[in-house]
Amino acid sequence: MTEEMLLSIIDREVGQSSSYGGELSEQRRKALEYYNGEPFGNEIEGRSSVVSTDVMDVVEWSMPILMRIFGSGDQVGRFEPQNPEDVEMSEQATDYCNYVFFRENDGFKLLYDAMKDALLSKTGIFKVIWKDDEEVEREAYEGLSDEEFQLLVMDDAVEVVEHTAFGGDVVEGSEEMVEEESVEEAQERFRAKIYDYKTPTQHNVTIMRSVSKGKVDIEVVAPEEFYISRNARTIEDAGFVCHRTSYTVSQLIEMGFDDAADYASEEDQLSDPEYNARNFRDNSLSSLPSDETDASMREIWIDEAYIKCDWNGDGISEIRKVWKTGDRIISNEEVDRVPFTSICPLPMPHKFYGFSMADIVMDLQLIKSTLWRNILDNIYHLNNGRFECLDGRVNMDDLLTNRPAGVVRVKEMGAVRRLDAPDIGKAPYEMLNYIDTVRDGRTGITKFNQGLDANVLQQTTATAFMQQMQSSQARIELIARMFAETGIKEMFLMIYELLQKHSDKAKVVRLKNKWVEVDPAS
Repeated sequence: MTEEMLLSIIDREVGQSSSYGGELSEQRRKALEYYNGEPFGNEIEGRSSVVSTDVMDVVEWSMPILMRIFGSGDQVGRFEPQNPEDVEMSEQATDYCNYVFFRENDGFKLLYDAMKDALLSKTGIFKVIWKDDEEVEREAYEGLSDEEFQLLVMDDAVEVVEHTAFGGDVVEGSEEMVEEESVEEAQERFRAKIYDYKTPTQHNVTIMRSVSKGKVDIEVVAPEEFYISRNARTIEDAGFVCHRTSYTVSQLIEMGFDDAADYASEEDQLSDPEYNARNFRDNSLSSLPSDETDASMREIWIDEAYIKCDWNGDGISEIRKVWKTGDRIISNEEVDRVPFTSICPLPMPHKFYGFSMADIVMDLQLIKSTLWRNILDNIYHLNNGRFECLDGRVNMDDLLTNRPAGVVRVKEMGAVRRLDAPDIGKAPYEMLNYIDTVRDGRTGITKFNQGLDANVLQQTTATAFMQQMQSSQARIELIARMFAETGIKEMFLMIYELLQKHSDKAKVVRLKNKWVEVDPAS
């Protein structure tokens, strides 16, 4: 294969990917706008434009239950021994992999972000890689002693940038230092009480320290930045998977791409509707004009693609990790596996994308908002109705100025008459309650697990209430089990695999209140 063929594969797959520019992207953009309570676009000036927040309510009430299941303890994944001699090592693997997830990575935030993405945008994507970066940190010290200074610079990873020494073994005012001194000078010296003293040397030093940080790095990929083959059922069997992400020129140079300043900066991701719905609602990512931006901080979008192809022509396809920017490939290497796992709250068999919680609630939010608007419009009409009047017989300024105890001047009695709007009654309120019931049945998020229905507590026993609570949470528990058995389980297997492949030395960590030496190679 040639690089031109790889470029055509990436362009074709990204263009055809159901997560980019298609119906799926539109569904997720719509879900984000419903979550944010954005207007529907059918508002009429002068009429009520209130928007219900059912999507936000369902997502935000699901999150505490899910986070209590996964984040309340110190273990998310547990490794089971396969043989009697595996018991001790399986326990250590369990403790250490959870240590890597929660301590070396922000496990709680990762779970929160991925599950919220799944509830709102169909999928939550974990990316698990081994990051073996060498970072250079600047450190400045003042007032170091000789011993401290020597100990600092003896480290091979330290490079001295600036160094200033002051003080030292200087003896002033002693007769031994002055061989030729008059009596008057000696008397003056003693009258000024200048005695012998010794000042230790002090060092001010600035260093650059190279720090090697090899560790398992986990991140949550934004749904609009993740592409997968349209016909894929799982990430594992997909022929094409891609993560589109941005790096600054400075970051790329640090990663070894010395010509990063020459790379073209594609801006098509910034025009993606889903990306804008997520990031630009409050203009939080509005950037400065390019002429006011430091060139080293210019963002360059990179397609990190994992392609199954026969690169070497032996008839067997392998996984190639290809970095593409613009119309050029800047990296191409063979890798063992695709580093992504996914979770979906309502998966569909035989396809990658299922349904989100937002998908099954958005229509109810539209109906509920429409009812609310009609109810409010009716109340507005009851409080501030319409009038008919005889032309030329009414002072129009008085009629149009609506205020309590106001006077409308007329030239004959009966020149003004109110056009009463009928009261719509209780039917719309009953309909609102019915919609809430439908929503509760679809999602499992009811007043029971929200703890908001005081009437139920007054009219039922504790046992019946607990049974109702458990029944209402069954849907959420199934979603949690799906998360656990799919993406989260695969993520912990990836952590285990990366530790075995890349850890080159034992590490002493605190597990279960004990300092333990862990050697992943064993």
